[in-house]
Formats: sequence, C-alpha cells, structure tokens
Amino acid sequence: MSIDDLKKRFIVDADVLKVRLESVVDKALKFCIVDKGGHVHITRPKMAAKDQVMLVLIARAVASQLQPDISADASVNEIATYTGLPENQVRARSKDLIEARLV
Repeated sequence: MSIDDLKKRFIVDADVLKVRLESVVDKALKFCIVDKGGHVHITRPKMAAKDQVMLVLIARAVASQLQPDISADASVNEIATYTGLPENQVRARSKDLIEARLV
C-alpha cells in the first residue's frame, strides 16, 4: 500500500470526526448530560464506581470538543462532586482505569 493510500485511510476529514462525535453523544445521553459550566450530571446513578468515573471523563472530553471553553480535564474533586463518590474512591478507580489503559 502506498503512503498516499495510508494517508487517506488514517487522516480523515472533520466531517468524519463529527459523525463519530454524534454517535458518542447519542450514547452518552443515555447516561449523563453536561451543563454549560462543564458540570457532568449523571442520569443513571446505579453504575459501578469505575464506570461513573469513566463516564465523567468521557463526558468532559466530548463536551470540550463541542464547547471549547469546557475543559476536557476533570479534577478528583470535580469527579467526586459529580458522582457522589468519596475522593479516595475516585483516586482508586482512576488508577484502575489508568492501569487498564482505558484513560
């Protein structure tokens, strides 16, 4: 395969990314919403702690793509506030996600 062929497959137009972003937003809406201040509101609280932490991180990353003034980063304190989990549990679950290379 030529370099040009590889480039066409790997470097995509913004429209392709927008279509993928729409799919992610549709899936995320089943579990949460993000307000204009970047606060994540989980609408399905009966989730495992690790899943809640990942959901907050995903929601903020997606929101930052849609609204540039929303930071993709979320502090331990913010995640604890959004999920209702204690900060030590947020740290532990974040470590689990990092070790699993999910974040």
